[in-house]
Amino acid sequence: EEQSLFKWLVTLLPTSHRVFAARTVNASVPGIEAPYYRPYPPSRIFDTESGKGAALERPHCFRCSWLQTPKWHGRMREFFNDIAARARERDGVCNAGRGYSLLIQRQRTRRITNQDEVAAAMQSQFALPVIVADFTNRTAQQQMELACGARVILGVQGQGLQWGQLINGGTGAGLVIELWWPGWPIYYTTLMATGMVWTLDIPANPANLK
Repeated sequence: EEQSLFKWLVTLLPTSHRVFAARTVNASVPGIEAPYYRPYPPSRIFDTESGKGAALERPHCFRCSWLQTPKWHGRMREFFNDIAARARERDGVCNAGRGYSLLIQRQRTRRITNQDEVAAAMQSQFALPVIVADFTNRTAQQQMELACGARVILGVQGQGLQWGQLINGGTGAGLVIELWWPGWPIYYTTLMATGMVWTLDIPANPANLK
């Protein structure tokens, strides 16, 4: 399922459109046996253009891999601009639009329990319409489209915030707000800053709901 979700994203990359799913285990952790003593499903290779996958039965190793250096190496903003342009030109996805505030909600853990209050505060602060979206059952195209049309993205720390790199049509001209609480490293706002996106991190109060 994850391979199908991200297949479209991989086709936007200017490289060979294949995904390797390698079996692995951290044998250095106490109590975990070395990988050669436990049965693991074989590693697989997926061709994103055909949608077909096959087991990698032959020995394979990524120790001596060659890395293709793209034209935007070391320039993260140019990389995401390029991805946005490819999505827009090929599939009509990732348009800036007039802009809105996007509140990313989750179904279970890390859910914003006072959603209406937060949405009202966003409306008051930024004077933009607020869209509340759960990414759980949305395709990669739908998730990207929502992020690209936003000027402000707010969410609890999680992978949904990674879309912030494509805010405002992939230009990075917007604000990403990461909610966190003590004990968590502040991750996404730090990452967004390297891509020249405005960021803000706000501590939240955990609600231990049953």
